[in-house]
Amino acid sequence: MFFLPYVSNMVAVAVVFQLILGPRGPFYLLQKFFGVEDPIIPLLNQKWALPAVVLIAVWKGIGLNFLTYLGALQNVDKSQIEAAEIDGANKWQQIRNVVIPAVAPTTFFLTISSIITSLQNFTVIQSLTDGGPGQATTVMSLNIVNTAFVKYETSYAAAQALVMFAIVMVITLIQWRGQKKWADQ
Repeated sequence: MFFLPYVSNMVAVAVVFQLILGPRGPFYLLQKFFGVEDPIIPLLNQKWALPAVVLIAVWKGIGLNFLTYLGALQNVDKSQIEAAEIDGANKWQQIRNVVIPAVAPTTFFLTISSIITSLQNFTVIQSLTDGGPGQATTVMSLNIVNTAFVKYETSYAAAQALVMFAIVMVITLIQWRGQKKWADQ
């Protein structure tokens, strides 16, 4: 069940969250029920729009991260944990000195992958807020699309896309170097 958000269509997820977080949605009605004088409508509030979008994106991607970590944890060498226990390490020391180093490559991979994914979060923002309110949720990918297809400044959009490509390439190179470091061990 925790993996369902990851395989769900992002536009459908955005529509559901628009209904939940909208002006007459359950979130608004819940605030009214508890007596909040001026209920927050996250998707229409400049202060709360971006955190709402981030939480939705995290909720959508957490299933894959969970399964990846589960696989990494199941792959931890049990003999190393037993050896640490025989050497007198308590549970915290076993986690800190055996488990965390064993899952460090997975943590690194998921961190880099999440950063790259966050740079490409066009669909959720386009579907939920279209970059608003104001410019509160405008991200690089949305700005590139708007520059190219709304303002018709294709050359400028191409330059923006190249900058975004360069950023993603640098992050990817960092990931490759990090993976080589752990692969050689």
